[in-house]
Amino acid sequence: MGNKKMFKKSSGNTFLFSRKTLCICVVILFVLSLLPVLVISRYNHPSADDFSYGDHTFQTWKSTHSIIETMSVAGAVTKNIYYAWQGTFSAVFLMALNPSIFGDSLYMLVPIVLIVLFIFAVAFFLKVVLVDYLNADKYIWCIFSVIICFLSMQFMISPVQGFFWYNSAMYYTGFYSAALIQFALILQLITTDNKRKAAVYAVLVTILSIIIGGGNFIVALLSAEIAALALVCCVIFRRDRLLKLLPCFFMICAAFLVNILAPGNFIRQQNNQGMGAIEAITSSFQFALDFIKNFVRAPVYIAIIGIMPAIYKITRDSKYSFRLPVFVTILLYCVYASTFTPSLYAMSYIGPERVLNINYFVFVIALFLAAVYWCGWVSKKAFSMTAKSSEKRTEISKYAEPVVVGILVLCFAFGCFAMIRENVDSIMSLSVVRSLVRGEANTYHQEYLSRLEIYNDPKIAHMEIPAFTVKPKVLFFDDITDDASDWKNVALAGFYSKETAVLIE
Repeated sequence: MGNKKMFKKSSGNTFLFSRKTLCICVVILFVLSLLPVLVISRYNHPSADDFSYGDHTFQTWKSTHSIIETMSVAGAVTKNIYYAWQGTFSAVFLMALNPSIFGDSLYMLVPIVLIVLFIFAVAFFLKVVLVDYLNADKYIWCIFSVIICFLSMQFMISPVQGFFWYNSAMYYTGFYSAALIQFALILQLITTDNKRKAAVYAVLVTILSIIIGGGNFIVALLSAEIAALALVCCVIFRRDRLLKLLPCFFMICAAFLVNILAPGNFIRQQNNQGMGAIEAITSSFQFALDFIKNFVRAPVYIAIIGIMPAIYKITRDSKYSFRLPVFVTILLYCVYASTFTPSLYAMSYIGPERVLNINYFVFVIALFLAAVYWCGWVSKKAFSMTAKSSEKRTEISKYAEPVVVGILVLCFAFGCFAMIRENVDSIMSLSVVRSLVRGEANTYHQEYLSRLEIYNDPKIAHMEIPAFTVKPKVLFFDDITDDASDWKNVALAGFYSKETAVLIE
């Protein structure tokens, strides 16, 4: 009996150690995949809207070196743009404070900060879903977080607009990350019985609601939808938590309304021909489907399929019944499709690549949550029909681990094969390695440093800027033109207090 007990204990520890080892290996591989991205960050430089939004704050910082004065000017810029161009007040404030105004070398922090924020947001959201709600252990949570982050980051539509170009990265990826954190806090607010924690969660959600409501319309709309769904869930299941969520819901709606009703939006909309509201909403479902077919890579689907056996095991042991998988899937698709609506309404098309990044991020999370719910429904049905006794459940569980490992290995192999077939530039880290190995990133960096000498030369009033000879995919977004009246040329000239700037070949 003693040996038998020791064997069980040792077996349990071995299982835990193997899961821990797998988690460590996955994290190490993920970190290694990001190392080239961190290396190439030192070659990152501002462009386009970074200059137009940071003009006044740059001049203020250069003349005063006062954080308070610079932030005050950022507030003034936000006010002016609110009335003249767009209502995204919190986003514009951050755009006016891009790192290059404090020193061009600090611009390398943009991808580092945005990547860390994105990873934290995904991990925090999945921690609440998997650990707090489904009682998964921390190793499974860590593995799933790495997988979702890897899929989201490596196969995103445009890495340069998602992580490297500050104006876009902060406006879209940064606000999406904030929204994920907000969703996680809402889930915690619904379930916690601790009054002090509830108060902290409510304050954090309210602050994030103001920030997100003043950001891009896609994420702001998404945030309002999630808050509304949380309210509905409280009405149905937890009415005692309703009062905790109401202030948060009203705050996101109020901030979003302030954003939408900005005079600048009406001025800007005159230059765009958008769809009607009903047409934009109905068209969103078709565009969402087209996006799934044309933009999402095969490795994403393979990876989600590969982790489904592990998801099955988690949901099988959870307390939730997962009763309405079809309804939940439709709801998730509606939420995902809604991310296309603002662009269709404003411009009659799904938007530039920076917008598609958000569509893609939301799809990956929605696909994962749908997989979780369907696995939960199947697991409850299967166990209710085939495993009435605890002995039979134990017998089935004994074979679950090798099946899970086998499917994971198989999907990993298929995923690697699918990645090999992908265009190198469509995978962020491989594109980065390619730019580093070929010397493109360093050449781009040196050519930009040569430009800086012209920008900062007080003797030059009319700048003639040599064109870049290389344009690394993850670093280069846009450039000035040979037309001095082009808005990008005007913005660059104004940023460095020059009269004109033109591009020469």
